[in-house]
Amino acid sequence: MLLQCDAVTDSTAAYQGWLGGATEDDALQSLALLREESVSLLVVDHYALDARWQQLLADDVGAVMVMDDLANRSHHCQLLLDPTLGRHSDEYTDQGAVATTMLLGPQYALLRPEFAMLAGNAKRKRSKGSDVDNIVISLGGSDPLDITAQCVKALSHLVLPDNLQVRVVLGKNYRFLESLEKTLKWLPYRCSLHVNVSDMENYLLEANIAIGGSGSSSWERCTLGLPTLQIVDADNQREIARNLESSGAIIAMDARAGFNRREFIEVLSRMIGDSQLRQQMSAAAFKVCDGQGTERVVSAILESVKSEQ
Repeated sequence: MLLQCDAVTDSTAAYQGWLGGATEDDALQSLALLREESVSLLVVDHYALDARWQQLLADDVGAVMVMDDLANRSHHCQLLLDPTLGRHSDEYTDQGAVATTMLLGPQYALLRPEFAMLAGNAKRKRSKGSDVDNIVISLGGSDPLDITAQCVKALSHLVLPDNLQVRVVLGKNYRFLESLEKTLKWLPYRCSLHVNVSDMENYLLEANIAIGGSGSSSWERCTLGLPTLQIVDADNQREIARNLESSGAIIAMDARAGFNRREFIEVLSRMIGDSQLRQQMSAAAFKVCDGQGTERVVSAILESVKSEQ
């Protein structure tokens, strides 16, 4: 159900405008709806909501679980979930956050079970150090800057293996499909488009290298040990990419100020030509995430709900 929106906010914070109204008004409308139900767990996933909103609803629900990855505001909840690599609890407590249990780090990343199920197969595949014959490009659901097309075109300037297959996986909200289909007609390498796939784990398993975004798909690629050239195109992605690069799992490329074709070519050429580098990146990626975060979070939720009853 949609809440009434007056487009008046009570803050100038960057994300506050997304709420479409004042925090208290939103909370009271939400509370009126929740009181019609018996709510054991309220999950809050919105950058514009903080402890003020959560406290207004806390007494009318069994437990509150907050999902965040910014650590830039206070929270008041029983469970706080942030899968960001390198996240520490003091980053939240310094903001005044109060949480009974903090679930921090990629070990709590919410992935479909298929990724963990294929992790063993991925480890065997990566350990062989095979040549590159499959690259997957996947830059999020919408890719508003159309970095996908820039990557596809830049690949034309590399010396690529003759048997290379490039698979471009696009979200259903990608707006440049017609233009990209025209581009494929003149590419000097094999490239296929796949829209809104339901088995992303198989595309990642079969690939030797990924060109990917810096969102939650980072944890999918790490679970399957896939060496990645990771593109950063938004400020809130930089921390994830920086920490993953420090771990050795990825090579990050900052595209916030524009796509650097020369850098892209240099990095990808090195990844394609250096099997030892790819194996090192795979080993580092496997250490980041095992794909079993959903089970851990579910266990924590059940424990929290039980303690609140």
